[in-house]
Amino acid sequence: MLRQTSVPTAQLHVGLIVPHSLAANYLRDRLLGLDMNVNPVILEDALGARMLAAYSHSVIVLDLHDLPLPVSSYVDEFSMVFQSSAFLALDRAREVKEIADLLLLGFSGFLSYDQIPDLLGAAIACVAKGETWATPEALRKYVTMTSRRSPTSGYGTEVLTKRESQIRDLLQRRYSNKEIAMLLGICESTVKFHVSNVLAKSNAAGRRDLTATSACSRMLPIFSRQCA
Repeated sequence: MLRQTSVPTAQLHVGLIVPHSLAANYLRDRLLGLDMNVNPVILEDALGARMLAAYSHSVIVLDLHDLPLPVSSYVDEFSMVFQSSAFLALDRAREVKEIADLLLLGFSGFLSYDQIPDLLGAAIACVAKGETWATPEALRKYVTMTSRRSPTSGYGTEVLTKRESQIRDLLQRRYSNKEIAMLLGICESTVKFHVSNVLAKSNAAGRRDLTATSACSRMLPIFSRQCA
């Protein structure tokens, strides 16, 4: 959902995972030139990644062009290292279905290259607040896709229904009960009922537990060279 959002007042640390150095430097300089309290860091090796992971307030910007490994590999591995970070994808203009697929992978937003000059700062500020930066069409497609998922028991011993799995995904993106009700076209009281079931089946004490991940010392090779 495309939203106008205010820039965070606390310093925001932005990790740039960009295969090409010229593009990485361009993005860094672009961020430094914005009226934002931002610290852009080009992640060229494991050391830089671990240093950024020390900050709780960060956004990871991942350029999808020419990545040497599957996109899902980066999301899975870096999600364990950057436990409270949001991921923003950059690439050529993509179809609605492709953007929805990226949201399913764990990205909080997508920005095409032609949008970078005008919207990079706003997109980063948006996902930093736990919101989603995508067109309404892409978000509706994402909701449709998650509603058709098979039940899963990945978060607990009991199997979640399709609706519960869908609501769990939206909870992980930090949507409120009211926002979930609006997106799914159901009553807020119905959302509360499903949220209670999701928490119980997931053995979670609260909503925050659904986004918690364990720390991990492993790191992917960010590009072609092996991390130490």
